[in-house]
Amino acid sequence: MSWRSLTLLFLVLATPAQADLMWQGVRLDLEAGAFCLIPPDGLQAAPQTLAGSIDTYDRPYPLYLKDDQVSAFADIGIGVIVRLYEFVPNEPITVKVQVPDRALPDVWTISVGNDGMFWFGQSPAATEHLRFGTYRFTALRGDKELLRYDIRVREPSVAEAAQSPCSVAVVS
Repeated sequence: MSWRSLTLLFLVLATPAQADLMWQGVRLDLEAGAFCLIPPDGLQAAPQTLAGSIDTYDRPYPLYLKDDQVSAFADIGIGVIVRLYEFVPNEPITVKVQVPDRALPDVWTISVGNDGMFWFGQSPAATEHLRFGTYRFTALRGDKELLRYDIRVREPSVAEAAQSPCSVAVVS
């Protein structure tokens, strides 16, 4: 099964979508949850990922659900969006996404924007959905952990399974 890691700005802590947090002495804003898949703006080599590359996005994807519990659909991804209060523009941040039932996390490097923001996430391979289980999102500044956040992906309920939140109903 092929999985893609997204370069999106998301950070993971113990509770859903929060703002103005302190994590190991670092002040940051965090949003986390699910987003509807959108075409990437680019592709970046990432040899420490299962796919060997990651999709890149010029701006954070809009989250339709800000929560740490997400139902799996073929057209949704999960991730975190972070704003650091103390940062250096273009500062490298190492990000990791531990996927359920995988021995090693996907690892790659992204840069902090001029506004202190960065984002990263996980999306399913085409026509598939994310694996069920807990995804751990981690961001590091050098050896110092900036963030750790878990998002649990579950099977949709019977009521949810009828249609993905990202599907657009066509009315005639």
